[in-house]
Amino acid sequence: MKDLKKYLSASLAALMVAGCSTLTFARNFDDITNDSKAKTEISILTDIGVIKGTGENEFSPDENVTREQMATFLFRLMLGRDDAGRVNTTSFTDLYEPYYNGAISWANAAGYIIGTSKITFEPTGGITKQDAMTMLVRALGQDNGKMNAGYPWSYINAGIKLGLDRGLTGVAYDETLTREETAIILYNALSAEYLVGRTTVGGNVYYESTSIIEEVFGYSTADAVLVATNDYTLEENTVVKNGYVTLRCTDGKDAFYMTVPYAEMKLAGSENAYLGESFKLIYSKESGRHKVLSAVPTSTSEEYTSVKIDGGKVQIGESKYTLVDEYSDELSTNNNELILHAYDADGRLEQIETSDELAELLGFYSVKLIFDGGRDTASRAVMRVYEMDTLSVDKDGKINLAGGKTEKEVSVNNAANAKNGDYVLYYYNEAAGELEIAQALEIVSGTVRRITQTSAMIGDRSFTLGNSVAGISAESIKNKLHLGEVANVVVYNGAAVAVVNGAELSDSSRYLIALSDAHRIYENGSFRYVMTAYVDGKEQNIYTKNGAGVAGGVYRYTEQGGEYSLIDVKIEDGIIISGRGEFIQNTNGLDEIGYIIESANGTKIELGGRNYYTVNRGDAESFASVAGMSDVKFVCDANTVIIVNDNGTLMHRTGLYNSTISVNDGARVVAVFDNEVGSVETLKYLYISDGELGNYDLDAEFVRILAENGYVYENGQTYTEYLVYNFASGKVETKLSKHSGLTVGEDYRCGNDNTITSEGADFVMNGFVTGYTQGTLTIDGTTFSLADDAQLIRIGADYKVTSVTAAELYMKNVEFVTSQGEIVLVMESASPSFTATASGANVTITPDFDLSEFSGSTPSLTSLKKGSESVDLTGASVEFGAENTLSVTLAAELAEGPYEISFKLGGKEFKVSFTVGA
Repeated sequence: MKDLKKYLSASLAALMVAGCSTLTFARNFDDITNDSKAKTEISILTDIGVIKGTGENEFSPDENVTREQMATFLFRLMLGRDDAGRVNTTSFTDLYEPYYNGAISWANAAGYIIGTSKITFEPTGGITKQDAMTMLVRALGQDNGKMNAGYPWSYINAGIKLGLDRGLTGVAYDETLTREETAIILYNALSAEYLVGRTTVGGNVYYESTSIIEEVFGYSTADAVLVATNDYTLEENTVVKNGYVTLRCTDGKDAFYMTVPYAEMKLAGSENAYLGESFKLIYSKESGRHKVLSAVPTSTSEEYTSVKIDGGKVQIGESKYTLVDEYSDELSTNNNELILHAYDADGRLEQIETSDELAELLGFYSVKLIFDGGRDTASRAVMRVYEMDTLSVDKDGKINLAGGKTEKEVSVNNAANAKNGDYVLYYYNEAAGELEIAQALEIVSGTVRRITQTSAMIGDRSFTLGNSVAGISAESIKNKLHLGEVANVVVYNGAAVAVVNGAELSDSSRYLIALSDAHRIYENGSFRYVMTAYVDGKEQNIYTKNGAGVAGGVYRYTEQGGEYSLIDVKIEDGIIISGRGEFIQNTNGLDEIGYIIESANGTKIELGGRNYYTVNRGDAESFASVAGMSDVKFVCDANTVIIVNDNGTLMHRTGLYNSTISVNDGARVVAVFDNEVGSVETLKYLYISDGELGNYDLDAEFVRILAENGYVYENGQTYTEYLVYNFASGKVETKLSKHSGLTVGEDYRCGNDNTITSEGADFVMNGFVTGYTQGTLTIDGTTFSLADDAQLIRIGADYKVTSVTAAELYMKNVEFVTSQGEIVLVMESASPSFTATASGANVTITPDFDLSEFSGSTPSLTSLKKGSESVDLTGASVEFGAENTLSVTLAAELAEGPYEISFKLGGKEFKVSFTVGA
């Protein structure tokens, strides 16, 4: 318990009501956590003495407030005093606890709280939200004397205008308030308009607009952000006076700054840790300087060590942000605008305004996101860029990371508990004399089982190599690793960034294609072997160590000093078994597995609708059975290499690839995959000795054929012109194709020449919309998130594209496209259709969608017409029937003739016609 009376100046005390004995308390209650909705309000009200705990460290936020307790709260709020006395001056006969007598007597005499009758007060009765609003409207001088007749709505309306229900809109007006909810409404009253009657010299009375916090307590309130300390600043300069901080404040009208002793804020820890954090202040201004009574944190923060840049957006945690130099409007955080500062060595934090600037800092770093007022997205962020080194402290206590200074000379924050010899990330500000050791990095030991240009498997874990932004190249790490050797690597965010006691040895194994046999030559006094090979995307002559190499063969190799070592392979049942186990293992291994298919007649490697490739042959044994594989499925990644010999020209593709690959009769196929868990593998290397790559690439457009317009003759070539919907541009446009007879309504890929190919694009799904929210669509019972830039469209009969809302798509058939689990495009397809048949007094309605998604709702009948005449539905009912139907039971059999029945399902009305025949 902290007695804050010592913080009240004599001038402030003079403003208090004469004879008051105000003690204010700032508490950390055990049952009020950072997630509590009234943490700020409770902290401030306890600081100024309006509300207290129910125990030494308890507040009891969920306990209901009684009428006698509310009288006490009002007394403290309106008079700034604690003890109202124990004399009952009212006519109430049911007061039982003397402690509350004075407050009840005062509140009743002031007209703020009246009795439940002339002689009863019901002191232990609860206080509803409308009761509390009524009492506070009266206390704030906003009762015009005629409002009792309109109770409670006259007071509720006045309270809403005053902002008393801010933060309580989810509480019903006749609901009893808890202590937590009462704290919120009392806090709202602190800064609400308070009309105080003043008397002029001539005896005239006028009303002055002020607030309780100013009039009663002599304080003001402001929202503030801590922007500068002695060591660091977000803006112009650091604070010159030791132990002071600068706060950028706003009181709802004007922005201003105050520089105050950090000790007045009564916060735990260093002021530097609160840089960029926001607070609710209660303060006074005396003799030209500000004095803080209470500073309650209103922001929360989270640390992140992973930042992704996606175009102009920055993803930190689960949210994507746009970096800005200033907010576009007061609701900027709803637009995910982020102001980001990064620590500099001189104490001034530089503002990072673009993703390009940020990309240059993403080596070793941490980002603190700051969330204001319980928001889900951050408004500010502070970034530290670290260096990496080995921590060393000598016998004299000198720290290498601090320029040889000792702990007596610098402030050391070793939250990572790093020890001598640890590889650490650290930040050192020589000007401020501050050393922060942020993280002791993990060291992983194990046998090097695989190496590529950018990754390595050490033991049973895979790591990327290096950290290019931090100046550590992948090659520098790769050259210190060797297959089969034990290595100790320093790991940061899944990357090996240093090798401990590593030795620089051979390169990792890769693949090449022999374009000629290896030949023995005599050169510079010795015999060597030379061959022509296709290596790293180009044809070149290379020297080989052992004379291996036959034209048309695919070989794994290592290279050192310009000399290539080719790895012999053994084939069993189409599976490549390496002669050296450190390169390719068997099918049960953890490394790579390769397949060679001789004479793969008529094979096509096709990308299906599930975004993985399948290998198909229609005339004989499948690729899978020839290769010893079962249902081969694979995907490409950024490191995939595909080479196809197309009429003597080697067509080379590296990275992600979306195309059908044709294999000509008699061709030889060599495929190497990462041997991974599951039925879908990752393609590492593919060579086809005779075939063809598709004529489109990863950036190919996809179109839907809407209509065939006719024929066009250009540059000696006849084309068919189609009207299409372009999925990439989101527009209806015309495109040419060398192929006539493409199916209207089907989707096709475009080629590199921007014409439509005959390759279908099976990536659009369809379904029935069974629910929606602002950010989701439920289709056939599965709920999908809508991407931020998702398009919801309708293509009309005139081929015009118009935007629609999720509500307009509800209970309709749609086609949709997903990316990374989010819907990016939805096209309205058709309204649902129904058929109906009748037999006697029963009507069976059958929809073209699955009714099981609506089993939790209740269908209802709205009308039944025979021709233009309405049929009485008294006694009629509708329920879910068998075999995906709605079963309608009527009170009487239907006569012959045409009918139209209307019903509601899932909150939407539908109509279906049927005829009762003879």
